[in-house]
Amino acid sequence: MFNEVIAAFGANNIKGIRGTWIGGGDLATNYDAFQKAAAAGLSPEQAAVKTFTGEMARRAGFTKVRIIENNEASKKVVVEFTR
Repeated sequence: MFNEVIAAFGANNIKGIRGTWIGGGDLATNYDAFQKAAAAGLSPEQAAVKTFTGEMARRAGFTKVRIIENNEASKKVVVEFTR
């Protein structure tokens, strides 16, 4: 699905990719990978790249990472990948 979105809109027409990752439940894969990488000592920006979305964003050329929110109490991470 990720690649299809890039192809449909054209990589040059996309300014960034924003992810909102919530812990718990069936859709927590990115959140869990982020937390695991952070626990291993990576910075939040480095940890974001270790997620599925981070890897797909990197492959599409979105290599700059900005953490908008990282709230462990609410189990929520919001991240933005840009060029």
